[in-house]
Amino acid sequence: MRPVVLLIALAVPFAAVQAFAADPPADTQPVARRAFVNARVSSRQIAFNQVVRLEFTTMPRQIPGIDIAAAVANAVALDSKRWRSLATPIVVENEKTRTVAVTLALIPRVAGDVQLPAIPLTWLSGEQLADLGVVTVAEHLALAGDTIPQPKETIAIAGIPWGAKLLDLTAAGGALAKVLIDRQKDRVTASPQDGLTLIFRHGELGEATLVAKGLTLERAREQFMRRWGMPHLTTEQALTWYLGWTTITATVTGDGVTLGFVREDSEARRNQADVEQGVFGVLDGAAR
Repeated sequence: MRPVVLLIALAVPFAAVQAFAADPPADTQPVARRAFVNARVSSRQIAFNQVVRLEFTTMPRQIPGIDIAAAVANAVALDSKRWRSLATPIVVENEKTRTVAVTLALIPRVAGDVQLPAIPLTWLSGEQLADLGVVTVAEHLALAGDTIPQPKETIAIAGIPWGAKLLDLTAAGGALAKVLIDRQKDRVTASPQDGLTLIFRHGELGEATLVAKGLTLERAREQFMRRWGMPHLTTEQALTWYLGWTTITATVTGDGVTLGFVREDSEARRNQADVEQGVFGVLDGAAR
């Protein structure tokens, strides 16, 4: 079986890693081929808020009709417990050579030695798989060459941990025992402090908003960055940070700045429960 070499081109040096699919047993029809990828990874050591940029180039497509960008995005989505995609994958097919160049930008959700997403090369024959290796993600944030600690908002809001159960918080002696609770169709909200709203869905804390009246985004920008690092998305009216499973957005509103906090692992658990109960439960047949 001949190795298939996948070529990579970038202007800066990066470590090479291997892409492979396991050899089939000798007594079966071959279903995979081994390939070697000189993948380009922007850095193998990053802070918790830094972006990893990946680029790899493969042979020309061998299977027509494959949406390569969608195939790569699906592979990243399958690894959403470890990585978040900052943008849609960029795919360029060279007009002359027909080689396929793929570029990704990822943000870690967890710290430690984190495996990059494995990318099935579905546009090539042979069930090939690009294994892009491991990146070491530090616990701290990076800011202009310095390091800053992770903010408390990645763990809790106003001292209440993400995922905390509403039933426990409103029980006697709980943090919200004496706070007015507003029960709505799809959520329950509580406001333990002026301007702060805690949002519970499926009985657990997953979102929060904080209204800072009289504040402008320009006045607050520097202090926000000193706490959360450089924003990952910037528009005229909003700044957004992705810190692990926590998304923080500062938005200009009529009376100041509204900060939104979303804990996406809580959202992921709700989505999983909805699919398992509303779809798979029906398909599997509910117990009678």
